[in-house]
Amino acid sequence: KDLKTLVVEGARYTLTLDTLRETPKFVHDLLLGANVGPKDPNFIYADFHAHIKETEKISYVIAEASKRVDLIVIVSRDEEERKNHMNLDLAVQKLEEEKVEHVKLGKRAVKVKNGKEDFYLLSGTETYVKENQGVVIIGNENDLTKGRFLDDVVRIASDWGANWFFDHIFSVPAPVIAFRYPTKEEVKQKKEWAEKYRPVVETGNHQNTLWMFPSNVAARRFAKENGLTGIANSDSHFRVKELGLSRNGIPKESFDGSSEESILNSLRTALSHKNKDKLIVEHGYSSIWSFGSYMLIPNFLKLIGLRKKHETFS
Repeated sequence: KDLKTLVVEGARYTLTLDTLRETPKFVHDLLLGANVGPKDPNFIYADFHAHIKETEKISYVIAEASKRVDLIVIVSRDEEERKNHMNLDLAVQKLEEEKVEHVKLGKRAVKVKNGKEDFYLLSGTETYVKENQGVVIIGNENDLTKGRFLDDVVRIASDWGANWFFDHIFSVPAPVIAFRYPTKEEVKQKKEWAEKYRPVVETGNHQNTLWMFPSNVAARRFAKENGLTGIANSDSHFRVKELGLSRNGIPKESFDGSSEESILNSLRTALSHKNKDKLIVEHGYSSIWSFGSYMLIPNFLKLIGLRKKHETFS
């Protein structure tokens, strides 16, 4: 059923003028890898969706990411799925162990002295709600248990004073094939959410590559039609060299990095409907070599493992 939806809905999203215009960029990134230009000194650049492996040296993460961004959100997962994921607490522990100069701005934010520039690390978590939509919370105080309703997650984020957004809104998780496109009924529900919550939407997910690249195009169209703020993130799954290859520029004059509250408020203001046109949103696509190494091959091995277990049980 998922494969049928992928093919039928995928054809519908692929056969558009917007997707055709996007194809040269996609092919370039797929074969040669994405790239971004130098940072504009008048902007603070952020990657709001980054998964870091718990064994990674934090000094290496900062050295690599700071080439392209000034802020990353270290995104953990649901309690059931956060294996191998670094969170901000572990990042702080590593900063201390590696003797990297830093200042804790609260439980959810850290400022790192990176040469003459400041670099910021924020806490984040990704959860999938019962309605089968991914939500990333920026500035979470704790991890969440899987399978909550969207209303519940939005309420919790609000209680924390955190920000949140829908990640890869047109890439729906599916067993074996990883992702599929949403059905018409699911798109209708997303439109209802757009009206109810006025959410920030991830319109440029770096891992939406190969058969899923039209979903970024569809997400941008969805955000434009519904007047929503669109952002772009690496969604890097333990691939440090991809951090910041999709990123968001926030006017430096509107960013206050003095405390975790001021940072979260600055981001909330920058990502608001009122200021969305002031953002610089740069998106790219993961190369086939990178995507294959941490998505295709692991999924294939996982599938083989499941089959072996099934055969043993039978």
